[in-house]
Amino acid sequence: MTVYYTKEHAEQINTDYIVYTGQTKDNSFVEPYRYARYKNSQLIEEGRVRNGELISDMRKAAGDLAYDTLDDALGDGILGGLFDIIAPEFYDRNAE
Repeated sequence: MTVYYTKEHAEQINTDYIVYTGQTKDNSFVEPYRYARYKNSQLIEEGRVRNGELISDMRKAAGDLAYDTLDDALGDGILGGLFDIIAPEFYDRNAE
């Protein structure tokens, strides 16, 4: 079940809430778009929504670090070339 509150109402009844921001088209958000999760009126997490999944900025940073580390380790040789072809199928390093 999904319940929608205004930010002010959620804070009045002391419930957790998420605020979504981004471009819209046909009354829907265009992915990727941003979210901010609040608990007790305090921001606890920010991130983006891709393919309907909430991806925190911390999770994205960890994935980017792992991607870049592996890319650097493999270098520009044959393995590096294969990584450049295969890796984007599993992880979008340049995702917003």
